[in-house]
Amino acid sequence: QLVAGVLCWILVERVPPQAYDQSAGLALRVLRGRPDLIAVAVIVLCAFFIEGSMDVWSVLFVRTDLGGHVLGAAAAFAAFAAAITVGRLFAAQVLFGLGYERTLVISAAGSVVASVLLVTAGSTFAAGGAFLLLGFFLSVAAPAAFGHVGADARSGNVAVAAVTAVGYSGFVIGPPALGWVADGLGLRPALAALVVAAVCMLVAALVGRARINPPAER
Repeated sequence: QLVAGVLCWILVERVPPQAYDQSAGLALRVLRGRPDLIAVAVIVLCAFFIEGSMDVWSVLFVRTDLGGHVLGAAAAFAAFAAAITVGRLFAAQVLFGLGYERTLVISAAGSVVASVLLVTAGSTFAAGGAFLLLGFFLSVAAPAAFGHVGADARSGNVAVAAVTAVGYSGFVIGPPALGWVADGLGLRPALAALVVAAVCMLVAALVGRARINPPAER
């Protein structure tokens, strides 16, 4: 990280301080009166909520609820992680050609289907397939969201910071929230929270798209 930071500091084009919009103050202020940005922030929050919960609870789910072998449980999570990696490597070519807003809708809808398949999985193989599918669709959510926000000429720099701040809270609240539910109800009901998060992503994507592209008046 230190080497990467030094290289960025050396190589990245210098931008004069006055080029940045300093009027917004605290970054989160930019979300006020901007339903489209709030919708994008919710999408990133839910996407990171799901992604941040996978590294622990996915393996435990396969091991305890499905009775899978430790290698099978690890492979199921590896499928999710590999899909996230591959999806983000090729996101720009595969989905971004559809536009950021449509990409977010597709990502959210696919995540809903994949999370439902995961919660209802009856075998390690089925769970691994659901993880693979979930990782693929989830992989493009955050890149498309940040791309959409960064393209905003009004407050792109500050808006990215605000959406990032909201989104990364999903990494913080995801694992303990699922642990709290799993402690009281079990792992399968806890993973049902992923379905709820994916549905929230889909609703936010549809609302955000409607705000950005309102229907033409007759």
